[in-house]
Amino acid sequence: MKKILSILLVAFLIATIAPAVLSAAETQKFRVAFSLPPIRNDFHGRMRVVIDEAIAEVIAANDNFEFNPINANDENHQYELLEMFMNDNYDLIAIMPSDATLLAPIVAEIYNSGTPVIVINRNLPEPTYTHFIAGDNVDGGRIAAQYIGNFFTEPADIAMVRMNVGTPIGEERHSGFMDEIVKFPHINILGEAASAPTRERGLEDMANLLSTFPHIDGVYTHDDETALGAIEAIRDANRTDIQVMTGFGGVRSVLEGYQNANRPWPESVLKGTSLYSPYMGADAVWLAVDVLKGVSHPQLIIQPSIFVTSENVDEYIHLGY
Repeated sequence: MKKILSILLVAFLIATIAPAVLSAAETQKFRVAFSLPPIRNDFHGRMRVVIDEAIAEVIAANDNFEFNPINANDENHQYELLEMFMNDNYDLIAIMPSDATLLAPIVAEIYNSGTPVIVINRNLPEPTYTHFIAGDNVDGGRIAAQYIGNFFTEPADIAMVRMNVGTPIGEERHSGFMDEIVKFPHINILGEAASAPTRERGLEDMANLLSTFPHIDGVYTHDDETALGAIEAIRDANRTDIQVMTGFGGVRSVLEGYQNANRPWPESVLKGTSLYSPYMGADAVWLAVDVLKGVSHPQLIIQPSIFVTSENVDEYIHLGY
């Protein structure tokens, strides 16, 4: 377990959570449900793997826990799963929302009924939860802006390929970038595309930006999958004007690309990725144990973002998914 713990929680997991499990003498059986989104990308897939690994370790240490992790088929199915978990009187319900706005009412109902709730990765419109554990999306946008701003020493025009506009995670990645990029007056933002975290949408939306703007110096994307699609669009259009692109997330193939000093164009345009640990799902499992054991932790557990480039990728390659 300790090899996969995320950066922020290593100390308290080792010093606090694990001992609590191993020394527990209670005979009460705790039932914990995990409502997870459809597995639509590598991040979701990796999240399920680390959750299952952590569950196995908890059960091996203490058989007073039962876990029921289920990935939904779609957003409506996830709503139905939460209703089922609520009606089945689980002792704690953890949720990684696919659509936080849609699920907010049922999560609030669960929380207001007295059941502890842990929300993972995507925040809700209102803090109707016991704990929220996530990466720092605002800071991820900020450090991407710093990289792009410092990359250019002369006036430069950039575009943005956003993700899930209007959702908390999308707005946080946008606001962090916008708040920081204004500190670089030589950077001009040409425009943006409202995209989604898939290669297909990245290709489509970047192609639209390329057709709209005859010259672009740099691109900020909200997701590595989107960035990979944007690179395909750049190749298709043979747009050699673009000098830099940043991603967000930590797709393994992207990080491995940073290890290659001889990446061909246009892959070499993608210079860096903002990321945080995908092991927050495992952290949420151990956090659930603590909650049910009565151990106190802050309501908000925000894990720091890191900006990974060719210079530091070897240090963080293990966080790729």
